[in-house]
Amino acid sequence: MVRTISIFLSILMLSSCVVMREEGDQMQRDLQNLRNDMSQVQKLHQESFARVKTLEDEVFQKLKLNAASETDNERLREELERIKGQLEETQHRIEQLDQGSGAGAQPAAVPVASQAEYPLDKQGHYDAAKQMFDKQDYVGAAASFDAFSRRHADSNLIDAAYFWKGESYYQLAKRAIGDAEQQDDYKKAVLAYQQLLSQYPKSQKTDEALYKVGLSLEAMGLNDDAKLFYEEIVKKHKKSSRVDLAKKRLQVLADKPKMKSKKKR
Repeated sequence: MVRTISIFLSILMLSSCVVMREEGDQMQRDLQNLRNDMSQVQKLHQESFARVKTLEDEVFQKLKLNAASETDNERLREELERIKGQLEETQHRIEQLDQGSGAGAQPAAVPVASQAEYPLDKQGHYDAAKQMFDKQDYVGAAASFDAFSRRHADSNLIDAAYFWKGESYYQLAKRAIGDAEQQDDYKKAVLAYQQLLSQYPKSQKTDEALYKVGLSLEAMGLNDDAKLFYEEIVKKHKKSSRVDLAKKRLQVLADKPKMKSKKKR
Protein backbone atom coordinates (compact mmCIF):
# COMPACT_ATOMS: atom_id res chain seq x y z
CA MET A 1 0.00 0.00 0.00
CA VAL A 2 2.79 2.37 1.01
CA ARG A 3 4.65 1.50 -2.17
CA THR A 4 1.58 2.22 -4.22
CA ILE A 5 1.20 5.64 -2.59
CA SER A 6 4.86 6.41 -3.21
CA ILE A 7 4.55 5.53 -6.88
CA PHE A 8 1.41 7.70 -7.14
CA LEU A 9 3.16 10.67 -5.53
CA SER A 10 6.15 10.27 -7.81
CA ILE A 11 3.91 10.25 -10.87
CA LEU A 12 2.06 13.35 -9.56
CA MET A 13 5.31 15.26 -8.97
CA LEU A 14 6.61 14.29 -12.39
CA SER A 15 3.40 15.49 -14.01
CA SER A 16 3.63 18.76 -12.09
CA CYS A 17 7.19 19.28 -13.31
CA VAL A 18 6.15 18.65 -16.90
CA VAL A 19 3.28 21.13 -16.57
CA MET A 20 5.51 23.76 -14.98
CA ARG A 21 8.13 23.27 -17.69
CA GLU A 22 5.50 23.66 -20.44
CA GLU A 23 4.11 26.77 -18.73
CA GLY A 24 7.61 28.15 -18.42
CA ASP A 25 8.29 27.51 -22.10
CA GLN A 26 5.01 29.22 -23.04
CA MET A 27 5.88 32.20 -20.88
CA GLN A 28 9.26 32.44 -22.60
CA ARG A 29 7.57 32.34 -25.99
CA ASP A 30 5.02 35.00 -24.93
CA LEU A 31 7.79 37.18 -23.57
CA GLN A 32 9.75 36.88 -26.81
CA ASN A 33 6.65 37.71 -28.86
CA LEU A 34 6.07 40.74 -26.63
CA ARG A 35 9.66 41.84 -27.17
CA ASN A 36 9.23 41.40 -30.92
CA ASP A 37 6.02 43.43 -30.84
CA MET A 38 7.69 46.20 -28.82
CA SER A 39 10.59 46.25 -31.26
CA GLN A 40 8.20 46.51 -34.20
CA VAL A 41 6.24 49.30 -32.50
CA GLN A 42 9.44 51.18 -31.74
CA LYS A 43 10.57 50.80 -35.35
CA LEU A 44 7.22 52.09 -36.64
CA HIS A 45 7.40 54.99 -34.19
CA GLN A 46 10.88 55.94 -35.41
CA GLU A 47 9.78 55.71 -39.04
CA SER A 48 6.70 57.83 -38.33
CA PHE A 49 8.78 60.40 -36.49
CA ALA A 50 11.20 60.54 -39.40
CA ARG A 51 8.34 61.05 -41.87
CA VAL A 52 6.82 63.80 -39.73
CA LYS A 53 10.21 65.52 -39.49
CA THR A 54 10.62 65.33 -43.27
CA LEU A 55 7.15 66.76 -43.80
CA GLU A 56 7.86 69.55 -41.31
CA ASP A 57 11.04 70.44 -43.20
CA GLU A 58 9.19 70.41 -46.52
CA VAL A 59 6.39 72.59 -45.17
CA PHE A 60 8.90 75.01 -43.70
CA GLN A 61 10.73 75.30 -47.03
CA LYS A 62 7.46 75.82 -48.88
CA LEU A 63 6.40 78.47 -46.40
CA LYS A 64 9.68 80.32 -46.97
CA LEU A 65 9.31 80.08 -50.74
CA ASN A 66 5.66 81.13 -50.57
CA ALA A 67 6.55 84.08 -48.40
CA ALA A 68 9.13 85.29 -50.91
CA SER A 69 6.79 84.58 -53.81
CA GLU A 70 3.93 86.35 -52.06
CA THR A 71 6.12 89.41 -51.60
CA ASP A 72 6.93 89.46 -55.31
CA ASN A 73 3.29 88.87 -56.20
CA GLU A 74 2.15 91.65 -53.89
CA ARG A 75 4.65 94.04 -55.44
CA LEU A 76 3.48 93.06 -58.91
CA ARG A 77 -0.17 93.48 -57.90
CA GLU A 78 0.54 96.94 -56.53
CA GLU A 79 2.39 97.89 -59.71
CA LEU A 80 -0.42 96.55 -61.86
CA GLU A 81 -3.06 98.41 -59.86
CA ARG A 82 -1.08 101.63 -60.19
CA ILE A 83 -0.82 101.25 -63.96
CA LYS A 84 -4.51 100.39 -64.18
CA GLY A 85 -5.30 103.52 -62.20
CA GLN A 86 -3.34 105.64 -64.64
CA LEU A 87 -5.05 104.00 -67.58
CA GLU A 88 -8.50 104.50 -66.07
CA GLU A 89 -7.77 108.16 -65.39
CA THR A 90 -6.53 108.56 -68.95
CA GLN A 91 -9.64 106.84 -70.29
CA HIS A 92 -11.77 109.26 -68.29
CA ARG A 93 -9.92 112.23 -69.75
CA ILE A 94 -10.33 110.85 -73.27
CA GLU A 95 -14.06 110.50 -72.72
CA GLN A 96 -14.24 114.07 -71.47
CA LEU A 97 -12.35 115.17 -74.56
CA ASP A 98 -14.90 113.37 -76.74
CA GLN A 99 -17.81 115.04 -74.93
CA GLY A 100 -16.19 118.44 -75.25
CA SER A 101 -15.81 118.01 -78.99
CA GLY A 102 -19.40 116.85 -79.40
CA ALA A 103 -18.35 113.32 -80.26
CA GLY A 104 -20.28 111.61 -77.50
CA ALA A 105 -21.01 108.51 -79.51
CA GLN A 106 -18.74 105.51 -79.31
CA PRO A 107 -16.11 105.33 -82.05
CA ALA A 108 -16.99 103.17 -84.99
CA ALA A 109 -15.53 99.70 -84.76
CA VAL A 110 -12.86 98.70 -87.19
CA PRO A 111 -14.29 96.62 -90.04
CA VAL A 112 -14.13 92.97 -89.06
CA ALA A 113 -13.63 90.48 -91.84
CA SER A 114 -15.36 87.13 -91.82
CA GLN A 115 -13.66 84.56 -89.61
CA ALA A 116 -13.37 82.32 -92.64
CA GLU A 117 -11.00 84.83 -94.27
CA TYR A 118 -8.31 84.21 -91.65
CA PRO A 119 -6.12 81.09 -91.28
CA LEU A 120 -7.47 78.68 -88.70
CA ASP A 121 -4.20 78.06 -86.87
CA LYS A 122 -2.88 80.61 -84.41
CA GLN A 123 0.54 81.18 -85.94
CA GLY A 124 -0.87 81.39 -89.46
CA HIS A 125 -3.47 83.97 -88.41
CA TYR A 126 -0.89 86.05 -86.54
CA ASP A 127 1.59 85.95 -89.44
CA ALA A 128 -1.12 86.96 -91.93
CA ALA A 129 -2.08 89.94 -89.76
CA LYS A 130 1.56 90.98 -89.38
CA GLN A 131 2.06 90.80 -93.14
CA MET A 132 -0.87 93.21 -93.56
CA PHE A 133 0.82 95.60 -91.16
CA ASP A 134 4.18 95.30 -92.95
CA LYS A 135 2.43 96.08 -96.24
CA GLN A 136 0.93 99.19 -94.58
CA ASP A 137 -2.60 97.81 -94.76
CA TYR A 138 -3.28 99.20 -91.32
CA VAL A 139 -7.06 98.93 -91.50
CA GLY A 140 -6.83 95.26 -92.44
CA ALA A 141 -4.12 94.62 -89.84
CA ALA A 142 -6.18 96.20 -87.06
CA ALA A 143 -9.18 94.07 -88.00
CA SER A 144 -7.08 90.91 -88.25
CA PHE A 145 -5.31 91.40 -84.91
CA ASP A 146 -8.67 92.21 -83.31
CA ALA A 147 -10.10 88.94 -84.67
CA PHE A 148 -6.99 87.09 -83.47
CA SER A 149 -7.41 88.39 -79.91
CA ARG A 150 -11.02 87.20 -79.84
CA ARG A 151 -10.46 83.85 -81.54
CA HIS A 152 -7.17 82.90 -79.85
CA ALA A 153 -7.44 84.45 -76.39
CA ASP A 154 -5.34 81.62 -74.93
CA SER A 155 -2.42 82.14 -77.32
CA ASN A 156 1.03 83.16 -76.09
CA LEU A 157 0.95 85.75 -78.89
CA ILE A 158 -2.03 87.62 -77.51
CA ASP A 159 0.05 90.40 -75.94
CA ALA A 160 1.82 90.96 -79.26
CA ALA A 161 -1.56 90.99 -81.03
CA TYR A 162 -2.79 93.77 -78.73
CA PHE A 163 0.42 95.69 -79.38
CA TRP A 164 0.21 95.45 -83.17
CA LYS A 165 -3.46 96.34 -83.08
CA GLY A 166 -2.45 99.51 -81.22
CA GLU A 167 0.37 100.12 -83.70
CA SER A 168 -2.09 99.80 -86.59
CA TYR A 169 -4.35 102.48 -85.14
CA TYR A 170 -1.34 104.63 -84.27
CA GLN A 171 -0.18 104.57 -87.89
CA LEU A 172 -3.71 105.33 -89.08
CA ALA A 173 -3.82 108.32 -86.73
CA LYS A 174 -0.55 109.68 -88.11
CA ARG A 175 -2.00 109.45 -91.63
CA ALA A 176 -5.49 110.75 -90.79
CA ILE A 177 -6.67 113.78 -92.75
CA GLY A 178 -9.13 115.38 -90.36
CA ASP A 179 -8.64 116.18 -86.68
CA ALA A 180 -11.69 114.19 -85.61
CA GLU A 181 -10.50 111.09 -87.47
CA GLN A 182 -7.02 111.48 -86.03
CA GLN A 183 -8.30 111.83 -82.46
CA ASP A 184 -10.49 108.79 -82.97
CA ASP A 185 -7.61 106.63 -84.19
CA TYR A 186 -5.31 107.78 -81.38
CA LYS A 187 -8.00 106.89 -78.89
CA LYS A 188 -8.34 103.39 -80.40
CA ALA A 189 -4.56 103.00 -80.27
CA VAL A 190 -4.49 103.90 -76.55
CA LEU A 191 -7.28 101.43 -75.81
CA ALA A 192 -5.42 98.64 -77.63
CA TYR A 193 -2.15 99.39 -75.83
CA GLN A 194 -4.14 99.52 -72.60
CA GLN A 195 -5.23 95.90 -73.09
CA LEU A 196 -1.58 94.88 -73.27
CA LEU A 197 -0.48 96.94 -70.26
CA SER A 198 -3.33 95.89 -67.98
CA GLN A 199 -3.38 92.19 -68.85
CA TYR A 200 0.29 91.51 -69.63
CA PRO A 201 2.43 93.94 -67.59
CA LYS A 202 5.49 91.67 -67.97
CA SER A 203 5.29 91.54 -71.76
CA GLN A 204 8.46 92.31 -73.71
CA LYS A 205 6.49 95.01 -75.50
CA THR A 206 5.42 96.83 -72.33
CA ASP A 207 7.99 99.64 -72.58
CA GLU A 208 7.19 100.27 -76.25
CA ALA A 209 3.46 100.29 -75.47
CA LEU A 210 4.01 102.79 -72.64
CA TYR A 211 5.96 105.05 -75.00
CA LYS A 212 3.31 104.89 -77.72
CA VAL A 213 0.56 105.63 -75.20
CA GLY A 214 2.54 108.71 -74.19
CA LEU A 215 2.92 109.85 -77.80
CA SER A 216 -0.77 109.23 -78.51
CA LEU A 217 -1.91 111.16 -75.45
CA GLU A 218 0.48 113.97 -76.24
CA ALA A 219 -0.93 114.17 -79.78
CA MET A 220 -4.42 114.36 -78.26
CA GLY A 221 -3.37 117.29 -76.07
CA LEU A 222 -3.36 115.27 -72.82
CA ASN A 223 0.17 116.24 -71.84
CA ASP A 224 -0.17 115.62 -68.11
CA ASP A 225 -1.32 112.07 -68.79
CA ALA A 226 1.47 111.55 -71.33
CA LYS A 227 4.05 112.51 -68.68
CA LEU A 228 2.89 109.66 -66.44
CA PHE A 229 3.68 107.07 -69.08
CA TYR A 230 7.05 108.59 -70.01
CA GLU A 231 7.95 108.65 -66.33
CA GLU A 232 6.89 105.02 -66.01
CA ILE A 233 9.49 104.08 -68.63
CA VAL A 234 12.25 106.10 -66.99
CA LYS A 235 11.57 104.75 -63.49
CA LYS A 236 10.54 101.14 -64.13
CA HIS A 237 12.21 100.23 -67.43
CA LYS A 238 15.70 101.65 -67.04
CA LYS A 239 17.24 99.17 -69.49
CA SER A 240 14.72 99.95 -72.21
CA SER A 241 15.85 101.48 -75.49
CA ARG A 242 12.98 103.96 -75.04
CA VAL A 243 14.37 105.56 -71.88
CA ASP A 244 16.31 108.31 -73.67
CA LEU A 245 13.36 109.09 -75.94
CA ALA A 246 11.02 109.21 -72.94
CA LYS A 247 13.39 111.65 -71.20
CA LYS A 248 13.42 113.85 -74.30
CA ARG A 249 9.64 113.94 -74.42
CA LEU A 250 9.51 114.82 -70.73
CA GLN A 251 11.93 117.66 -71.38
CA VAL A 252 9.85 118.91 -74.31
CA LEU A 253 6.70 118.85 -72.18
CA ALA A 254 8.51 120.59 -69.32
CA ASP A 255 9.59 123.38 -71.70
CA LYS A 256 6.12 123.95 -73.17
CA PRO A 257 4.82 126.20 -70.36
CA LYS A 258 8.01 128.30 -70.66
CA MET A 259 7.39 128.77 -74.37
CA LYS A 260 3.82 129.94 -73.67
CA SER A 261 4.98 132.46 -71.07
CA LYS A 262 7.50 133.95 -73.51
CA LYS A 263 4.74 134.47 -76.07
CA LYS A 264 2.65 136.38 -73.52
CA ARG A 265 5.50 138.81 -72.94
